[in-house]
Amino acid sequence: MSIRLPQGIDTVFLDLDDTLFDYQTSSRLAVIDFAQMYAVEGDPTEILRRWYELEEEYFHQFELGHLSWRDQFFVRIALFLGIDESQEPALREAFQTFRDLYQSHWQAFSDAEPFIQRCLSADLRVGIITNGDPGMQVRKLRHIGISVDDDQVFASGSLGVAKPNPEIYRAACRAMGTCGNRAVMIGDNITRDYQGALDAGLHAILVQRDGCTVPHSIETLDDIIL
Repeated sequence: MSIRLPQGIDTVFLDLDDTLFDYQTSSRLAVIDFAQMYAVEGDPTEILRRWYELEEEYFHQFELGHLSWRDQFFVRIALFLGIDESQEPALREAFQTFRDLYQSHWQAFSDAEPFIQRCLSADLRVGIITNGDPGMQVRKLRHIGISVDDDQVFASGSLGVAKPNPEIYRAACRAMGTCGNRAVMIGDNITRDYQGALDAGLHAILVQRDGCTVPHSIETLDDIIL
C-alpha cells in the first residue's frame, strides 16, 4: 500500500538500522562468523538467540543512559564468550574482531539511497535519527553510500537522549530548522520510531519490510509518494 507524505512537510527524518541499513542481515552474518572464530558452542539458531537476548538487554541500558555504547558492547561480548569483564585486552581484541566482521557484511536496502535522492529532488531536507554511537552510525552511512551530511545525523550517543524520548526528535527538528508538524519520521520500530515521533508532534510512517500489519505502514520506501 502506498502512502503520500502529508502536505506542508519540509523535512524527512529516517531511522538507520533496519530502515536504510540492513542491520538484521549484516548482524546475523557477523555473529555466526564471530561464534565460529571463538568456537562458541551451539547451533546457529541458539547462538543467534543468545546474542540478540544480550543485545536487547544491554543496548536498552545504553538507551536509558545507564551504560555507554562501548561498555554495553563489552558486557555483551564478555557474557557471550564467557570472558571475565576484567580482562580488558581480551575484550578489546574480541570487540575489534566483531566490528571488523560486522563491517564486512554492511549493506543498504536497495530502496534507501534512491528514496533519499527522491526527497532531495523534491526540495525536502533529510536527516537521520538513530540510537547508537555517532561514529559508528556515520561510518555505516558512508560505507553503504547514503547521501546525508554528518551534521544531519542525530545519534543518541552524542545527544544524550534516545528514541522514543520526544526530546531527541525535538532536538533534531531544531537543528534542521523545522518543527514537528512540518516533519515526518520514517522507521521500522513501532515504539522508538513511530510512537516516539508522534509523541513529539511529528508525523510518522512505519516501515514493515516483512509485511504490513498496522495502519500507516509500508513494506518499502518505494511505497512513499512525495
